[in-house]
Amino acid sequence: MRFEYSVKNNEAVITGGSDIGTSLVIPEMLDGVKVTAVERKAFLGIKGLRSVTVPESVNSIGDWAFAQCIHLREVSIGGAGAGKLGKGVFEGCTRLESLHFDSNADADSDVMAAMTVHRLEAEYLLRDPDLGTENWYRKWDLALANLLARDDMEGYSDRALCGEEDISYDGIGSVDGELPGESASYIIEQNKNKCYLCLVRLMNAGFLDKDTGTLFKKYLKRHAKGCGNESAWLTVKEDFKDNIEYLKLFIDVTEPDSDAIKDMIADAGNLAELKAYLIGLNADNAGVEGFFDDLLL
Repeated sequence: MRFEYSVKNNEAVITGGSDIGTSLVIPEMLDGVKVTAVERKAFLGIKGLRSVTVPESVNSIGDWAFAQCIHLREVSIGGAGAGKLGKGVFEGCTRLESLHFDSNADADSDVMAAMTVHRLEAEYLLRDPDLGTENWYRKWDLALANLLARDDMEGYSDRALCGEEDISYDGIGSVDGELPGESASYIIEQNKNKCYLCLVRLMNAGFLDKDTGTLFKKYLKRHAKGCGNESAWLTVKEDFKDNIEYLKLFIDVTEPDSDAIKDMIADAGNLAELKAYLIGLNADNAGVEGFFDDLLL
């Protein structure tokens, strides 16, 4: 690819580029000049971008530099994280899975940092000088606990109104564009996001204290198969269908009975690995005869 840049005080600022593929590696030097910054909106909306590597020489990444890169999954930034990032650097990067800073204490914090971008709504944690430390995890967990306590309908009116003044929330008397059941779908969406975060935190449990872990587990149990809107089960089935470890975690936390396991088997559809694990689990619980019964589902 070809980088576009400007030079000031013998330092290069990346302003954009062309012929960008799936992997972007910012160089430390350009034409003998040290690269120290990425300009605001430099790579805004690059749809094909999947990974970004930024060297330690870069000490400033401008506002929205990689925003709306909707397929971006992995980012690695050299040096300490605090102070490098502007506002909304990764805004809209909804597939971001790992955000690594060299100063991060462990691999868990790479995942947790990525979650602050599009799941936890706590981007400020990326500019926290404690990033990756035990104290930072405490702040992360507090942010999730506050999110769990928040009313699931909060924020719905802003999305549903779209400039209108009146709206119905009961799904019966639709006003100004609200569709029946729309608010219920919004609640499930919010519940799933909360369940997703609880599962990810329990899977990446660095510095997670017992009481906080219990809080997250209780939330998952309240949204397990057969409970309310089953958002925790839906999250496992839809968002973690390719990672059996999350199903195992979900089973361990929610402790489903045989009937719930059978319901999950019936609901697993063509998800072969997930279904096979549940059938095997049910066989352990019900014996060989029950195992062959489940195969007929």
